[in-house]
Amino acid sequence: MINKNLPPEVREKALETEMRGLGILQYRRIVKRAREREREGTTRHGLVLIKAALDRVANGITSFLAEVNQSGRGALAGSAPLLSRVDPRVAALVGLRVVVDGILVHRPVAALATEIGKRLEDEVRFQCFRAVSPLRFHRVKEEVKKASTHRRKRTVGIFRANRLGVDWPDFTITERVRAGMKLIELIAGTGYIELRVKSSGIGKKQKTQRVVRVTPKLKRWIAEQTARCEVLCPRYLPSYLPPKPWNQGGRGGYHYPGIVGDHFFMKTHFSEHRKLVERALPSIPLVLGGLNVLQATPWAVNQRVLEVARAAWDAGLQIEGLPSREDLPLPPRPYDIDTNDDARRKWRRATAPVWDYNSRAVAKRILVARTLWIAEQFVDEPTIYFPHQLDFRGRAYTLPSGLSPQGTDLAKGLLHFGEAVPLGDDVAAGWLAIHGANSYGYDKAPLEERIAYIEAMNEEILAIAAEPLEHTSWTRADAPFQFLAFCFEWAEYLRTGNTFASRLAVAMDASCSGIQHFSAMVRDEVGGASVNLVGGDQKQDIYQRVCDRFIALLRAELADTETLAYQSADGAPVSVANAARIWLSLKPDRTTTKAQVMTTPYGSTRNAHCRQTEDWLRERRKLEIVELPRDDLFPLANFGAKRINEAIGKEVEGAKKVMRWLQDCASVMSQAPGYLHWRTPSGFPVYQHYSATRKTQVRTALGDTAIRLTFREETERKDGRDMRMSIAPNFVHALDAAHLFLTVDYAVANGISHLAAVHDSFGCHAAYANKFAAIIREAFVDLYEGHDVLTEFRDALLAQLPPKLAKRLPALSKLEFGTLDLNTVRKSQFFFS
Repeated sequence: MINKNLPPEVREKALETEMRGLGILQYRRIVKRAREREREGTTRHGLVLIKAALDRVANGITSFLAEVNQSGRGALAGSAPLLSRVDPRVAALVGLRVVVDGILVHRPVAALATEIGKRLEDEVRFQCFRAVSPLRFHRVKEEVKKASTHRRKRTVGIFRANRLGVDWPDFTITERVRAGMKLIELIAGTGYIELRVKSSGIGKKQKTQRVVRVTPKLKRWIAEQTARCEVLCPRYLPSYLPPKPWNQGGRGGYHYPGIVGDHFFMKTHFSEHRKLVERALPSIPLVLGGLNVLQATPWAVNQRVLEVARAAWDAGLQIEGLPSREDLPLPPRPYDIDTNDDARRKWRRATAPVWDYNSRAVAKRILVARTLWIAEQFVDEPTIYFPHQLDFRGRAYTLPSGLSPQGTDLAKGLLHFGEAVPLGDDVAAGWLAIHGANSYGYDKAPLEERIAYIEAMNEEILAIAAEPLEHTSWTRADAPFQFLAFCFEWAEYLRTGNTFASRLAVAMDASCSGIQHFSAMVRDEVGGASVNLVGGDQKQDIYQRVCDRFIALLRAELADTETLAYQSADGAPVSVANAARIWLSLKPDRTTTKAQVMTTPYGSTRNAHCRQTEDWLRERRKLEIVELPRDDLFPLANFGAKRINEAIGKEVEGAKKVMRWLQDCASVMSQAPGYLHWRTPSGFPVYQHYSATRKTQVRTALGDTAIRLTFREETERKDGRDMRMSIAPNFVHALDAAHLFLTVDYAVANGISHLAAVHDSFGCHAAYANKFAAIIREAFVDLYEGHDVLTEFRDALLAQLPPKLAKRLPALSKLEFGTLDLNTVRKSQFFFS
């Protein structure tokens, strides 16, 4: 990428300069694309413009309507019927967004006013929809989140409202245009735009037209802001040199901060948190040292995997993680689409998922192309490095994205350690085989069975390694590119034996780490057993355990033919027994409950569980496992989600109680001065800052991303709901991070310094894997035997509360503590496996 004959420091400086240049080019492409689509309001400077003018325009609308009310009918009143039906801030946002979207284009006043009026009318329609049926409106909101265009969202919303028979006021063209004109007039008062007369033609053919154009002053400001933003968005890449160690001043990472930006070792927007961390830095060597170890780990691009991945991508092979290079074709357009309303509706319904799929595939293609491009730039480098940074909970993230040891399966498959370490013995070879089995998807069996599974595949693996594009069974793996990388190494091992030097990061994953942490802190035997804190011959699958409970609940309700579960789309009553029978016919399995269980320790609500359940039903419907009317999916999902939630509660009761206790603590803290903060067992200070910002998410009724603006304007009030809902995930993520850094510290003390870490998945060379597996367990046990994390958390809160509020802080006695012996973790082969 950069001339290899240059001195290392010069090469690094040139590389970081290139990162800045790539960021400038990328930002310019973003702005150019936004302008081509007349969506300048989505750019950074566009959002600043909208935010700056919103209150002024909203106040102007309020004053105008008050004037109309005082003066009665007349010239002013023509704009009022439509404007009076929309909240002034929402109306201001609609007008500003339409104007700013095409701010640099000279647009006819009439056309601009018409567009604004049409958007305002849409807002009124969807408000009526929400008033008639909040539940159905919510469903439509969720449905259109995946739509890629405003037009698509508008079409779906109006179609659903019409089916429901929603009645809304009709506005005349004149009323729409006058409302739009009033907004243009108010926006002109901000100094953003001016109205001018544009002439075209010569002599008698000369025509004049009123147009809206940007003011010269604003045009200069946009140019200046664009230039400033360009240099603030470098595209971070791996580095040639080991990153600068983070020091006690919080500085480190890339070598030339004047080029790529000055980074603090923790990413935060809140000065109070930064000050807390700066004061704590001298006392948290565990965190500083651990982060430095992670970013000092040398990596290299796996050339053989890159060659196969590039060939597969160029050939358009269908492999998990590689999206199709081509869009899906649309269904044939009916010949009578212009005259047959029913045919047109059916065709639009059939094309909707195709449009949405094709739109989402674009982002996936860009990610794959970018990952491959970065790998090709660094493929000849003997070692590369990934600067790391912490988030506000102390979790470690790589600054580069795309190609990263924390990336997709493709990204992980394209990377291996920069140094090779001989296996040395059969135990290390066994861990390499376990990694292969895990990558393939055979990760529930005992470790010895995983090894045997791979040994039974020896001939197949040799064939794959020799001709991966001919012997393509590797593409059926859960993580195909990581499995391919394993096949290349395993084939070499089969030829050379234990002298083979491996470079793969043998990963060990937690079993639902959030519930592992919650179960450990209250010594919950049931929850701990379900997530493998207790040793045993078989791996416990919590997703299947919850599913088994869910099925048992459904079977128990088969006799309840009297209770109404919901009404079907055609109005027919569906009893609890029939709903349970439908669910059982769908053959629920671990995938039915996986998303709900995974997100439970992170504060997911029953509404979230309902959405996750509905997503599973949609997939089942696509597979035609059972015939389900589209409009019956939501009530059926709601029915199932309630029972899944009950099953989760029975399986991990201890974790659920801790979460509620933490939420109650956060509710008390939200009434105190200052923001909730505490230290994790690693010493890292976590600061939970959720203020009641002007997060009046000013948006249209459907939450359309085409016309939405979320404010983060600080107020003196805390956001009590956010404080409450965020504490459980923040608390457990912070403990994940503490476990990681304690593990890194123990690993380094035992001679293991090349490590991979993705929050609750840790990896090292196969030669050290057996020792590392024991270290992971030892660190976890020490974490909870050395710290009463709930008492420490409560004590930290008591120190922040005034006496009256301190009395309201929930006592630890409200929790139930079990008798789980954490020493069993040391013997559990499935704890991290």
